[in-house]
Amino acid sequence: MTHDRAAALERYIGGLESLLDLEIQHETLVPTMSAFAGCERLRGFFEDLPPMITRQRRRLELLLRTITERTEVPAPARNGLEEDLLELQLTHDPDDRDTELVKAAAWIIGLQLEQYAATRDVAMRLGDFEAARHLQRSLNTAGALSLRLFRIAQRIQHLAFGIPLMDVGDFDRLPAHTGARL
Repeated sequence: MTHDRAAALERYIGGLESLLDLEIQHETLVPTMSAFAGCERLRGFFEDLPPMITRQRRRLELLLRTITERTEVPAPARNGLEEDLLELQLTHDPDDRDTELVKAAAWIIGLQLEQYAATRDVAMRLGDFEAARHLQRSLNTAGALSLRLFRIAQRIQHLAFGIPLMDVGDFDRLPAHTGARL
């Protein structure tokens, strides 16, 4: 095995372990995030996460088992997000709490997107296209979650500023003052 390939393999294993650790941390934070959510759509977002996280975690564990003989789950590292979330209990304004929850979830999803993309790229460089395909699925899931969270954040902002909401395709309810002609 060449030195470059050995270094890439070590980065790949490290990436998988980091992703697994991130998914485990995310899984432990979701119940707290769901409990603090005031917006029904945000709460629904958090309640939909556990099966997806479990699926991601199983994929990562499978990929790690195919490369190494490791069967133990890494001990979760602490990133301080749990303490920040517990401080949200002191926030009495539900809009502020929801905004902070969106920021925390976006931060986690951003980490996932970066790490999944980097690990997928290393898997492709190693020629492990099956692993790259699994990582791409996880990357697609994280991207879809990011988009869903973005839409929820927009809705929360609109509600906070008192802007009337309009569902997609609900054009007959445009305010008269917009001057839009359809």
